[in-house]
Amino acid sequence: MVIRRLLLISWLILLSFFGVVQADITVKADREQIAVGDNFTLTFSSDRQVDGAPDFSPLHQYFEILGTGQSSNFQSLNGRVNRFFSWEIELIATKEGKIEIPALNFGSEQSPPLTLTILKEPPASANATKDSVFIEITTEPEQPYVQQQVLVRQRLYHAVQLSSGQASLSHVTWGNGQGDIRQLGDAKYTSEVRNGVRYQVIERRYAAFPRSSGTASLAPTVFEGVIDEDPDPNDIFGMSGKLVRRVSKPVSFQVLPQPSQIKGDWLPAKSVTLNAYWEPTKTTIKAGEPVILTLAIMADGLMAEQLPALKIQTPAGLKAYSDKPSFENKGNTGSVVGVRQEKWTVVGTADGNVVWPEISLNWWSTEKNRPEVARLPARTLKISGAGVAVEQLPAPAKTGTSVPEESSTDAALPAETPKTVAELAAPVLKTGRLYWPQLVALSLGLLGFGVVLFTLKRAWQHQDVSDDISFQKLGVKSRSNTWAVLQHACQRNDAPVALDALQSWLKEASGLNPPTLANLRMSAPTVLQKELDSLNAALYAPKQAVSWQGQGLYQALYNFRQTLVAQDVRESESELAAMYPE
Repeated sequence: MVIRRLLLISWLILLSFFGVVQADITVKADREQIAVGDNFTLTFSSDRQVDGAPDFSPLHQYFEILGTGQSSNFQSLNGRVNRFFSWEIELIATKEGKIEIPALNFGSEQSPPLTLTILKEPPASANATKDSVFIEITTEPEQPYVQQQVLVRQRLYHAVQLSSGQASLSHVTWGNGQGDIRQLGDAKYTSEVRNGVRYQVIERRYAAFPRSSGTASLAPTVFEGVIDEDPDPNDIFGMSGKLVRRVSKPVSFQVLPQPSQIKGDWLPAKSVTLNAYWEPTKTTIKAGEPVILTLAIMADGLMAEQLPALKIQTPAGLKAYSDKPSFENKGNTGSVVGVRQEKWTVVGTADGNVVWPEISLNWWSTEKNRPEVARLPARTLKISGAGVAVEQLPAPAKTGTSVPEESSTDAALPAETPKTVAELAAPVLKTGRLYWPQLVALSLGLLGFGVVLFTLKRAWQHQDVSDDISFQKLGVKSRSNTWAVLQHACQRNDAPVALDALQSWLKEASGLNPPTLANLRMSAPTVLQKELDSLNAALYAPKQAVSWQGQGLYQALYNFRQTLVAQDVRESESELAAMYPE
């Protein structure tokens, strides 16, 4: 009896031992030929339950893991019930060559190693899912210049039906290198035959602008979706099909540096044109009346943000200032067309013919591979109504934008240097003889001229005193309070004093940088811009100076100043919010 018990216990122990060591784990892939970017499934199976969770971490160095799953089932054969366990891992091949999957741990047990051959690309003869979907990226030109437009075409080829709403394709991005990339228009849908197989093609076009020379590359793009090789007519929700993931090959190209002979602006483009529109279009204008000039640069193959400001020398007899430029990019023609637009306000200040100068812009033709120049011809403007000739005005400023200078009481005096007494007496002096009557008349004339100057000086001083008295009535001790001076000048409709006070306020309290009338007009709303134009017209058209009303200018400036104060408060609050995020 004891011997039977010992034999039974020994048999149970031996059976249990063999049950553990004989647990068989197998591994296999769901296809024989796998290419880089293909997704496939590894299945691990066992006819016995293992004593631990599987460790799939070694697979990360060879593949990208999309997901894992586990299942078990029963099978009855000749009255015997068998139980099977399986683990499925969805993978994407990321490296080509022979890949040996090592033995993986399943608790105390291990799976056998498995060697897979990963191809660089699917074989051309295959017609299954291995090459039924793929991505292709091309660039043009092969060797662009730095900042030149590179046309990128991204094409998704599929010979099988894609489930709608279950597919995505990533956009083109930089890999090695930096720059701007923007999509051109919407996607195009075409078809193409490759290796005897007809594919449906989804094409996107991009414009890429490399910022530096050297080797640049585009990162691989990824497609993820569900394909229906054998669509189920009863599957109205599109739940059937196979998940696929495709990765494009990285694309590299060489970027050439800017040619050494090019100095200044570097604009590589297919074409660059300059356009000008005058409003009104007539060439005869009245002094003091503003004329709007719209200048536009159009470049095929460049973004508007790459286009420079035009260099303009304002001629004598004109005052001109510009608004903030506007930028627009059009990309529905297979190429970026950048448009930079500048609006100039031009005011005539002297009678006569004034020539608005020719405008030119140097650029580089990418089609002819040589420098080119875009030009706008000069335009002659006939100005009338100022009462002063062009020749009496000072030479134009060096900068392209002209603004009214600070007014002063000396501005009305002749710019010519006064002559000395000897120079004035020279016409009546003869060699060795004096003509006393003429000399006496000359002396009396000089005496009268001095009296006139003395009288004018007293009048100006009296005017200054009266102005200071007026300011004191407003609660202002002196002219140092520029805003009160400005308010008083607008109330009296005194355009020259208003301009002087406005320029002083800009420098002392506006906070604008630079504190100029041109910058004020660029930052101002439309109402204030119109009032500034009205002030400018009053200053440089004597016939209209009497009709200027300053209340509108003061009100517009007051509202603008309130806006600046509110903006400063908002900026302070935003800085605090950035320092103490929620």
